[in-house]
Amino acid sequence: MSIRKAKYWGTWYQGYEGTWYGEDEKDSIALKHQLDQWLQKAKENVGHLEQYRNGLLKAVIVPHAGYSYSGATAAHSYARIDPSLYDRVFVLGPSHYYRMSDCRVTPFEQLETPFGPLSIDVKCCESLVATQKFSFLDKSVDTQEHSLELQFPFLKAVFGSSNVQLVNIMVGVLDTASKEEYGKLLAPYMKDPRTLFVISSDFCHWGKRFGYQYYDRQDGEIFESIEKLDRLGMTTIEHQNAKEFATYLDKYQNTICGRNPIGVLLHMIEYLKRTDSFQLETLFVRYDQSMKCKTMQDLSVSYAAAWTLQSI
Repeated sequence: MSIRKAKYWGTWYQGYEGTWYGEDEKDSIALKHQLDQWLQKAKENVGHLEQYRNGLLKAVIVPHAGYSYSGATAAHSYARIDPSLYDRVFVLGPSHYYRMSDCRVTPFEQLETPFGPLSIDVKCCESLVATQKFSFLDKSVDTQEHSLELQFPFLKAVFGSSNVQLVNIMVGVLDTASKEEYGKLLAPYMKDPRTLFVISSDFCHWGKRFGYQYYDRQDGEIFESIEKLDRLGMTTIEHQNAKEFATYLDKYQNTICGRNPIGVLLHMIEYLKRTDSFQLETLFVRYDQSMKCKTMQDLSVSYAAAWTLQSI
């Protein structure tokens, strides 16, 4: 059996007391404790929302930075999941290290996490490849990508010992027609009531290092300008309008690394609403920044958590 090793365990999974995790039982217990704390706090934060109690969760948008930066925000996405409702989870993430212009599925059969393995829905991956629109990732490329791996410990923490299976898809740089095509291909899986989608994305990467320093002084401090910029994009996602989101990106060039997975999600939603009269709602429930930038020498990445729910 081919197993994807947890490459970022020990570097990106940071502890609640500032200690870095290694591959041993004590560190796994400490990490599980931290995730449970974040999940419980997130449930307390969103428990008042009507959408927390009503509707079937069909997709979440989740950040993928090191847990010390984005873990608390990510927990707000995962806190809404009832693990008894799902047999399969699609995880869509962008490619940070390997340039590609298509979508590719994991070649592995199992995923290592600090809390035990997660299984891949191999038959589903093979079915996607059989459409000739998907191909299998190279194992080294799969292992290098953090946008997918950073979701696995949270998924294992939420689903525990259940038999849930994952379908991991790395999404390349896609044109509009390709996003629409992949959205149409994946829509039947979203229609399945026991399938959930996880869309992995951070939001604005701001600073010289990222080559992006948009700042509208009318918005106040730099971090306030960044938040307004991000929330404009978040609003287009809540509108579930792929064209509006693309227009926003063209206008502001916001460095949302998961723009392509989000675009595929929006086309999935549009297709289902158009062809099956699906009633879906998307709302953001948490927003944060790694740093409150005040000078042009500062650096930050934004994180947001969102739910897409089907009316039932």
